[in-house]
Amino acid sequence: MRSVLLTGDSHLGALRRGADLLEQEVDASRIVFWPLGAGGSARAPVHRFDPEAQTVTTIVPEWRNRSFSAGEIAGAAGKDALLVVSLPLHPTRLLRNHSWHAHAPWRFAQEAQIALSDRMIAAMIDADSRYALQLTRDLARVCPDCAVLEAPRPFSNARYLRRMPVEIALHLDTLYRAQVRAALEQAGIAVIAQPDSSVLPDGTTNLAFDNENPEDDHHANARYGALVLRQILTYADAGSG
Repeated sequence: MRSVLLTGDSHLGALRRGADLLEQEVDASRIVFWPLGAGGSARAPVHRFDPEAQTVTTIVPEWRNRSFSAGEIAGAAGKDALLVVSLPLHPTRLLRNHSWHAHAPWRFAQEAQIALSDRMIAAMIDADSRYALQLTRDLARVCPDCAVLEAPRPFSNARYLRRMPVEIALHLDTLYRAQVRAALEQAGIAVIAQPDSSVLPDGTTNLAFDNENPEDDHHANARYGALVLRQILTYADAGSG
């Protein structure tokens, strides 16, 4: 059974707490956490890649910056470790950082709102995701056995949904995930999807997996983290041998 090295944004917190719930079920040595920091920082350049040394170094002042190389990853998690990145599939950056009460995709725009074309939305998604995607592409050059972890879909109690209808949020969320998934597929990088059992029929994440802190309407809880960790480990074991 292979080990897994998890790196990326604050969504790893749920997985770290989920690992505690699995301590009787999973060998803790199989799971290594290398957290970086808040995903919101990924809207600007986040790393340097040295092609000669085959090293990726993160450079965000607010992050816990790290150096990634094949040797460092192997030293931390074993030479056949799976590298899992939580960062590119993070639509909430877009949903929280724009004035969606004043703007809307053209098919949803009301008379008082500025209608945004599909091309404009695609450009906004590109601007939001390009640096996270480039970090992931370069990490995959260092560690070809690399996959991206999908962040959970919006919770229906998210504060930003007070400023925008949920159908607009889910429309943008779907467009974002599709565009970033296409870029990852083009780069040959797999996606570990959000577990189907955690998504409600309306497209939001089941509130049973909402964060334990009532002030946090963005991150999932330990139960969700345990569910996702099982999925990651199953994915890793399927690629063993």
